[in-house]
Amino acid sequence: MSNWAIVPVKEISSSKSRLSTVLADIDRETLVIDLFIRTLSVLQIVNSIEKTIVISRDSDMLDLATKSEALAIRENDNSDLNSAIQQATFD
Repeated sequence: MSNWAIVPVKEISSSKSRLSTVLADIDRETLVIDLFIRTLSVLQIVNSIEKTIVISRDSDMLDLATKSEALAIRENDNSDLNSAIQQATFD
């Protein structure tokens, strides 16, 4: 049996929205991208994780996932978190 990590990712523009009162949009987007890249980097070095799946509607995040050797899956429109995770499980 192998272990896979599933990482659901919001669109960059809507991520970390609660920080919008203290961070400019560009700073918030940079933070989101940095956290995402760091998460993928950590998952790559965890021995018990064989593969990482990223599911998102955001093309830029899916491109970053592919560059990090994760399996990128485009999320269905209008799905919630649970639906996105189910989609990643069955795709």
